Amino acid sequence: MTNGDIWRNWPNARGDIQRRWTQLTANDLDMIGGDRERLVVRIVDRYGIAKEWAEKQVIQWESGES
Repeated sequence: MTNGDIWRNWPNARGDIQRRWTQLTANDLDMIGGDRERLVVRIVDRYGIAKEWAEKQVIQWESGES
């Protein structure tokens, strides 16, 4: 699955995202709605980390890294 496929296939990606970032709620995922930037912002908010670190985590997740 390519990066674009992940975001186009949001219903399937939701479960993976919630398993990876357990502090994200179902409501957060509804708000994100497949928007990559919103995911980064919610990770920053929930985990209290820098945006650059959240971006790096999302890139790792998109590439299939742990």
